[in-house]
Amino acid sequence: MSALLLCAHGSRHPGAAPALAGLTRAVAARLPAPAAGGPAAVRLTWLEFGAPDLAGACAGLAAAGRRAAVVAPLLFTGAFHRRVDLPAQAAAAEAATGVRLGIAPGLGLGEPVARAMLGSIRAAAGAAGAAGGADVLVVAVGSSDAAANAAVAGFARRLDGRWPGRVRHAFCVGAGAPRFTAELPAARARAAQDGRALVLAPLFTAPGLLWDAARRRVPAGAWTAAGPGRVLAAEPLGARLAPVVADRWTAAGSAAGAA
Repeated sequence: MSALLLCAHGSRHPGAAPALAGLTRAVAARLPAPAAGGPAAVRLTWLEFGAPDLAGACAGLAAAGRRAAVVAPLLFTGAFHRRVDLPAQAAAAEAATGVRLGIAPGLGLGEPVARAMLGSIRAAAGAAGAAGGADVLVVAVGSSDAAANAAVAGFARRLDGRWPGRVRHAFCVGAGAPRFTAELPAARARAAQDGRALVLAPLFTAPGLLWDAARRRVPAGAWTAAGPGRVLAAEPLGARLAPVVADRWTAAGSAAGAA
């Protein structure tokens, strides 16, 4: 019987581990018991900045007599960590422990993640009484990988057709444009001109240092402004991503479940 290993990039932010532990519990709650085709265990692992890494998690599985696992990457795009870092760490973990690892697709930026993001935006706008009158700025980490940045831009365009206000995107770091520091005042000005608030919607699985830094860029008065141009912050997606991760087990775990 295989296990399911959620694999996060990792963060030094103290809120990242609790948030992703909550996601891990939410995924486990959505899946059937092992006897009914569910995973033998559901565990959280880290590529960096956290423990256990894949090798450590696989060592624990091997000690419990588990010989296979499905790895569900908590990554939105196919940039470096998905293409290079994760496969290398998975190969090293297999070689060190003998546990066979099947790497499932990452979170992606398809319809399931769009639903999670729209739910997060609605919660933030609704709590402030702005559900029908807010623009959105999707805040992503950013990458040196042009295809990854283009995927984020496409994601924001698709959301733009499903939300009553404008939806645009910005990056914290990397080679993509626009940068958050430049786009924030422009997005806020557009929202104010149209009589709207602005929701910052983090394309993050959990709290992170870059998201904190982005929030600090917002002028203090923008959070408390009573009229148009007020800035609101949605929460990182966290447990809203549980259906996406659970689907990765349904798709990949059934094939590995008899291992």
